[in-house]
Amino acid sequence: MLTITNVNRPELTIALEPKRFPGGETHPLVDPTVASWPHIRLTAVLKNGDDVMELLLTTDALRRLNPDVVLDLYLPYIPYARQDRVANAGEALGIKVMANLINDQYYHTVTVLDSHSNVALGLIENVVQVPLDKIIRRAYQNTDWTKVVLVAPDQGAAKKVEELAKALRCPNIVYAVKKRDTLTGKITDTKLLPFPQEYLAHDWLVVDDICDGGYTFLELGKLLRWRSDQHEVLPEKCGAVRLWITHGIFSKGYDELRNWYRSIKTTNSCHPTVSGNIRPDRVEDHAYYFFDVKDFV
Repeated sequence: MLTITNVNRPELTIALEPKRFPGGETHPLVDPTVASWPHIRLTAVLKNGDDVMELLLTTDALRRLNPDVVLDLYLPYIPYARQDRVANAGEALGIKVMANLINDQYYHTVTVLDSHSNVALGLIENVVQVPLDKIIRRAYQNTDWTKVVLVAPDQGAAKKVEELAKALRCPNIVYAVKKRDTLTGKITDTKLLPFPQEYLAHDWLVVDDICDGGYTFLELGKLLRWRSDQHEVLPEKCGAVRLWITHGIFSKGYDELRNWYRSIKTTNSCHPTVSGNIRPDRVEDHAYYFFDVKDFV
């Protein structure tokens, strides 16, 4: 899904509805009136190869309408960002391929939300990442962060959560660790590292960038439900457990995940047609909340 916004007059926004040639090729058509817009932000929610091709064709069309246009790309979710290393022989370095496609368009800026790793940030030119603490502050307004425990769900999220805690002035962090089979992608073990007993009275917030099938958070949610066992404290004496995911794919559904968390908040970076408490499957569910990516740029 692509939208074109006049940066000087943000109320002027056009959502593209591409057509398709009989042979299957995507065919975006840009309103020629945008040729008078000197500075354009192109917001792209890319979910498949057709969407990537639509972005490239739209970029070409905009530059043909106005060769001098200043063109910013807002790419909340970076496709292939998770394929940031070659774990097994025969694999491609997906993020490198995707970054090359973006760089070839010579965007003035490329703004992203919560990149999966710094590899993507190092490969994409003119990249600007929205600070994670800005996102979290927007999602959890009026929160006393001294009374919240931030949870890093795995080793890969540890540094990011530590930096977030520092920005929020949150002194409380708990770490989970997991083992994954790089060939099958399956998680083989999850555990919670020791933490001070006084943390149990606080609300806990798990923070991560992507939820695909959700197995990581299901297993972690079960551990957090019984985290009181480590200190022989009754579960009802513990604070609530909440989940923040910047990019919620939820490919395995929603119902099981909500059993383990008081609330689940995310953006609509992977499901641009939803917002608020309406899930992508069109069910109203007050355990979930989808923020519009436009709220963060």
